[in-house]
Amino acid sequence: MSEITAQEKQKLESLLKMKQGYLLNFTDAALQAFVFKSVGLDIRSEKYHRGTGSKANRMRELWAQEPNLLVAKLLFDLCQYYQDFKQKKGELLSPEEQALYTACIAISKRLANSVEVVALLLKKKGPGIPIFVPGMEEGAAWEKTLPNLLPGYATDKPQPDAENETVFLVTSENIMPFLMSMR
Repeated sequence: MSEITAQEKQKLESLLKMKQGYLLNFTDAALQAFVFKSVGLDIRSEKYHRGTGSKANRMRELWAQEPNLLVAKLLFDLCQYYQDFKQKKGELLSPEEQALYTACIAISKRLANSVEVVALLLKKKGPGIPIFVPGMEEGAAWEKTLPNLLPGYATDKPQPDAENETVFLVTSENIMPFLMSMR
């Protein structure tokens, strides 16, 4: 479950033009393809059916159900799509649109830098790999510090990868450049 606040949802919904059930200029099929390419999920799945099943409602449900990493990546890609869409139409972002775009990128960045995301990366990297963990003192051993930051995360037990879509996506080629850009 992602950690998007109510204020952040308002900003995202405004940027993505979600008021009347739509989402930018996407058709159902185009949004399905976009989300799948971005994070490997099928937004048309019953898992994301909410209310009327509109594109906006499905996106809201995806935000509610999926972890920070996936939501951060998808939001980043949607923001980039929005900016590209405006440029292709020959339109510049107004100062208000630019501020909203910048705020939405910041939301994506905040989600991408959450302790949950760092824990997923550490599962794949293993002990002894230097990595920045938000809230941790510089030079501290993450093996000892992370359990205090993320209750329930244990570095002394193997972390199963089976049926864990998120861990798979952490290692995919399209997610690592995104995470590196979020530093």
